[in-house]
Amino acid sequence: MTEPQDPRPQQAGPPPTGPPPLPRYPTEPYPTQPNPTQPNPPPGGWPPPVAPAAYYGAAAYGCPAPAQRFAYASQLKVPSGLAIAALILASALTIVQLALAATSFAAAARYREEIEAGGSAADVLTAYDFAIFLLLPVGLGAYALNSAWLYGVRKNAGLLQPEYQFRRSPVWAWLGWWVPIVSVWFPLQVVKDAQEVSVERGATRGLALWWTCWLSWIVLNQATGAVASSTDPDVVGALPALEVVATLVLGIALWRWIVLVRTITGGQEALRRR
Repeated sequence: MTEPQDPRPQQAGPPPTGPPPLPRYPTEPYPTQPNPTQPNPPPGGWPPPVAPAAYYGAAAYGCPAPAQRFAYASQLKVPSGLAIAALILASALTIVQLALAATSFAAAARYREEIEAGGSAADVLTAYDFAIFLLLPVGLGAYALNSAWLYGVRKNAGLLQPEYQFRRSPVWAWLGWWVPIVSVWFPLQVVKDAQEVSVERGATRGLALWWTCWLSWIVLNQATGAVASSTDPDVVGALPALEVVATLVLGIALWRWIVLVRTITGGQEALRRR
C-alpha cells in the first residue's frame, strides 16, 4: 500500500531558523528631523551649508561666534582725547629728564667744590635742583593722565571680548604703578590685556622694550638721588653719567609708549567703526 502524499510544497534542505530578515534601509537619506530646541534647518537637506557654530550660535559650541565677538564695539567710548593728553605729559616728563641731564654737569662740579670745602651738596642751589623740583608735579600729571587712558582702554577690552582671560582688572591701571612689589609687573599685564584684545596679532610687539626701559629709568632715578646727596666728591662726580643714561632709557621708553598708545587707541577706534 502506498503512503499518502504531503500536500505542502517540499523544500530543499532544512527549514530556515531565526527571526525573519529586517527590511533594507532606503537608498535615499531620511528626511530632516529638526531638533525641537533648535531652529529648523534651511531647505536643501542636512547638514546645513554653514558651520554649526555659525548656524546655531556661539553658546552651543562654547566659542564666540564671529558676529558676536565684537557685539558691543559700537558702544565703546574710546579715550582718544586722553591719549593725546597722556602723551603730552609723558613727553613733558622726558623733557624734564633731559633738563636734568643737561644741568647735571655744572651741578656735579659745584657739588664737588662745596664738599671739598667742607660743606655738602645740600648747601648749594643749582639749575639741576630747579629741574628736580619740576620732576614731581610733572610726574604726577603724567601718572594721572596715562592711568586714566589705560583704565579706559582696559574697560573697552572687557566689552570687546568678555570671554578673554584677562590677567588683571581695570582698577590696576591706577594701582599697579605704585603698589609695592606688584608694580614690577602688574602695569605691564594691564597694557598687554588691552593690547591683545584691541590690536591685530601681528602688531602686539614692543612691550618688553618699553617696560624694561621704564623700570631701568625708575632704578636710575633713585640712584641719581643717592649720588647727588652723597658726601663723597668722587661719587658726586658720577652724577652726569647716570643722568645721561637715565635720559637715554626714558627716551626709548617714551618712543615705545607713543607707539603703544596710538596703536591701542587706533585699534579700538577701528573696531568701534565696524
